[in-house]
Amino acid sequence: MIRPLFLVALCVLAGHAGAQGNVYVSRGFQHAVRLQLPEHLMPTFEQATDQEYLIELAPFGQSAIQWDKRLTLHGIKTLGQKITAREFAMGWARGYHTACPATYSALNIGALNVNGLAGHAVVVSCGMSAAAAKQRSETTVNVVVQAGEDLYEILWAERAAASATPLLLDQSLLAKTLHWLAATRFCPLTKSSLPMGACRDKVEAIKTRL
Repeated sequence: MIRPLFLVALCVLAGHAGAQGNVYVSRGFQHAVRLQLPEHLMPTFEQATDQEYLIELAPFGQSAIQWDKRLTLHGIKTLGQKITAREFAMGWARGYHTACPATYSALNIGALNVNGLAGHAVVVSCGMSAAAAKQRSETTVNVVVQAGEDLYEILWAERAAASATPLLLDQSLLAKTLHWLAATRFCPLTKSSLPMGACRDKVEAIKTRL
């Protein structure tokens, strides 16, 4: 289990993930991953093994269980040797169907260039999500990226009022979400690299544009 560190200075010294304004940088396997945040989010859950890690972020005051919006970064080491980003994304979308077959809807966005890396985006929705603490709808945009030998999922999920029928996916809203998800950057790591340092140039470039 990784404890979240919220101060950037501490994160740089310790080599853990760090949040800075609307940028969140996390150590991956061969890369540090810089996420562009749509709003101020705080880590609610982090877990890592030698082969896999998961980081979840939500607005202040929300939790890993009770949330209206959530950003998830999920990395799987060397999985890119066995499966493509497209194959993983499509398999994930099909698996989601089992959670809500009567209210399921999906959209295959298709191939996506993420920081020069091959990605694939899909959107899935449940009119009624059993995962929510109370009956809610849930829509998730998933961008899967192959970075070297590793695969990463970047997921943005939103919950709203429950629906007894499949939701109509708002493509204009999805386009905005995909725009900032595709702004994710993967920065090569060396053995001595700290995640914030590996992505420092890209973070500074973003700050000059804000």
